[in-house]
Amino acid sequence: MPPGRAPNRTLGVDSHVDQTLIQTTTIAQQTAFQVSVGYMQVPTRIDGGELVVDGYYHYPSEGDVLTFRGDQPHHVRAFCADGASFCDRVADPAAARVSFVLEQYRVPPEKAARTPAFVVAPTSREQSYLPVVSSLRPYGRVLCDWYLALRARRQSPAHAA
Repeated sequence: MPPGRAPNRTLGVDSHVDQTLIQTTTIAQQTAFQVSVGYMQVPTRIDGGELVVDGYYHYPSEGDVLTFRGDQPHHVRAFCADGASFCDRVADPAAARVSFVLEQYRVPPEKAARTPAFVVAPTSREQSYLPVVSSLRPYGRVLCDWYLALRARRQSPAHAA
C-alpha cells in the first residue's frame, strides 16, 4: 500500500469484510472465518496507516501479525511516510507499507472436495484468451472448464513426481 493522503485525510482502504473465496460451482462469496494481517515493511516514520477493527486501532509495526474474526468490518487509515501530515500517492517502494493478508475459511466437506490443493493463477496470456473462448457457443464454457481442470491437475503436487 503506497502512502497517500488527501487534505481531508482520505485514500486509505474503506471498511469491508474479507470475502475473496470464490468458486464458480458454488456461492459467489463466503466470509472468511479468520483473517491475519502481517506487516513485512513499515516506513520508519509513518503518520497514519492504522488497521481499525471493531473500533480498535492497531498501529503498524514491522514484524507484527494481527489476527481477527473474518466477519468483523475493518479499514485502513491513509498514511504518509517521513512524518508528513499531507502527501500525494507516490510509487517509491521504500515508502510503501508492505503487508500480507491471510484469509482463512471454514469450508463444508462437499465444497472442500471440489477445491484444488492450490491453484497457480492464470498467466496474462491465458487471462486474455479464456474469456474469448468462454464466449463461444455452444461449448466455450465447457472448453474453458476442461482446460482449467487439466491445467490444475498438471500443476497439483500429486502429479509433480
